Amino acid sequence: MSSQVNEDEELAVTSNRRDRRKRETRDRIMKAARSLFAEQGYDGTKLTDICEKADIAHQTFFNHFPGKRDLMSELARVGIDNLVASVEAAQCKGDSTRERLQLFFEGFTRAALALGPKSREFMAVGIRATQEIHDEAQSRRVHDAFDALVQQGLDEGDVTRRYELSTLVELVVGTHYVLMSDWTLQPDLDVEKRARQISALLGDAIEKRPDESD
Repeated sequence: MSSQVNEDEELAVTSNRRDRRKRETRDRIMKAARSLFAEQGYDGTKLTDICEKADIAHQTFFNHFPGKRDLMSELARVGIDNLVASVEAAQCKGDSTRERLQLFFEGFTRAALALGPKSREFMAVGIRATQEIHDEAQSRRVHDAFDALVQQGLDEGDVTRRYELSTLVELVVGTHYVLMSDWTLQPDLDVEKRARQISALLGDAIEKRPDESD
């Protein structure tokens, strides 16, 4: 009986070690691809480039992803994770809804620009990949994050109650997506300046009016 228990424990340890190595390799591939896509562009990056930067054999790539497009789809999902994390960080750091919107829009834009010289192209491909995924649960996570940010403002009394919460959230979410879309379509757009203007505009739009009752 003791021998069987030991064998089971060894199998579990071996399985855990194998799973950890697979996760580490997958993460290394994604990190390499994200860096190369932002530096060289999606179309300008070959699978051999990714394999070389990730220090893996060509076949190892296909053990994790069927192709480059599938890898981009996974990066798009990670991008949604980062978006949600950015909203939550702004919600924790800001002292008011206006400040939280400013922290989110300006912070997220700076992070996107810092990816690399081809960050605009990378963002464009990421948006297309996100649209192709059609993951309702992921989309709901984005809405829920902004919902929590606006709801906090309602609870604290600095957001207008003249409109339903869902309407205010759609305004913020939609504005963010329009900003990102405009950036990918307009090469000369000063996206940092636009982000500052948009956060100020949204702050004005959803701020509680002096004549509103509590």
